[in-house]
Amino acid sequence: MNAVPTLVHTSRNLSGHDSVAGLPHDDSIIRLQDVHRTFGTDRGACTALRAITLDIPRGDLIAVVGPSGSGKTSLLNIMGGIDKPSRGSVRVENQDLMTMGEARLSDLRLRRIGFVFQDARLIPVLTVAESVEFPLLFRSEISSVERKRKVSRVLERVGLADKHESAGNALRRRGL
Repeated sequence: MNAVPTLVHTSRNLSGHDSVAGLPHDDSIIRLQDVHRTFGTDRGACTALRAITLDIPRGDLIAVVGPSGSGKTSLLNIMGGIDKPSRGSVRVENQDLMTMGEARLSDLRLRRIGFVFQDARLIPVLTVAESVEFPLLFRSEISSVERKRKVSRVLERVGLADKHESAGNALRRRGL
């Protein structure tokens, strides 16, 4: 595969501070070192990622861009703990994902990592508010009242005031 995913990096991070090269290791939210991902074996092997090394400082905003088949999804799945690299190291918030069991990875994804999939992967019978609330139901430390407050606040921030509509209809109507 000749094409590789590209990271588009902002010059200011979300906290408003300029990004600085050479940040201490513990200030990285995500760190990949010599990550490779190959699917299949021998002659049928397909290399999705080859020798990817990157360091994303906390608060920075990045975009992963590239042509179809360049490894964008493989890269995101590895950074999010959904998939493991064939070799290399992956750290999220200075935690080594390669040494985590499935229960710890699930907890990390529940509490610290969010994905917005290309095809939305919504449950069409749920309202927009119910769709936003759904992952919070797995957080036993969040009360029902706090959960509803968080959902309302998030929906307000993104302009989805009509929360009685099904999530599928809301996305179609907004052209998302």
